[in-house]
Amino acid sequence: MNQRILSLLLAGTLSLTLLAGCAPKGSESSQPPETTPMVTPTQPAEPTETSVLPTEPPETEPTETPGAAPESTPGAAKPSQTPKPSEKPNAAPPQKPQASPEATPVPTPSESPDSSSVVTQVWEQIAADLADVLPSSMDLTGDDLKSTYGIDPADLEDYVCKLPMMSAHITEFFIAKVKDGKMDAVKAALQARQEALAGGFLYPSLVELVEDYKLVVNGNYILFCITENADQAVEIFDDYTK
Repeated sequence: MNQRILSLLLAGTLSLTLLAGCAPKGSESSQPPETTPMVTPTQPAEPTETSVLPTEPPETEPTETPGAAPESTPGAAKPSQTPKPSEKPNAAPPQKPQASPEATPVPTPSESPDSSSVVTQVWEQIAADLADVLPSSMDLTGDDLKSTYGIDPADLEDYVCKLPMMSAHITEFFIAKVKDGKMDAVKAALQARQEALAGGFLYPSLVELVEDYKLVVNGNYILFCITENADQAVEIFDDYTK
């Protein structure tokens, strides 16, 4: 191929030389001859054969990828425990304002004393032993005790006072436990009661009964009775109070 190019260049150069020699002279004087530059053939650079080899990718060491965690199947999963309901807070009840302490009143003897007291036991025993002869009776209240016997209930720790329900009878019983220092006043009031009954208008059969009254004192205990069975009542009184 290079030789063909060179031959073509040489042929072109020769044809130009021949044309220049055949041209008229007159024209040579008027126009200077054109000079054609010599073209030096340049050899084209030979193509370098570059062996295009497929480039092998650099070997990369396989990286270990962490194995995926096995998915838990629903069957293997433990059943979730049902949450226990939270306990409701116990609301503390509002505290009631405490009332200011009141002065404790002085206790007065009860009209119906406790059955375990000595005074009550004495009366229950008398009522049981003399049930066939005793008339129906009633209890004397605190106010009536003061108006009838002249005895202040505040001077007594415990007492039982029985009066007949019918005026045809005169049977009376007074059994009491007297406070310290009050025995003389209580005894005097009972004696005054007996004198008032004896000076009243009574049936002749009752006058003798009033005169045979009993008044017995054992320590702080006192018995006053007007009854046909007064001696038996005194024996029962002594059994419980001595």
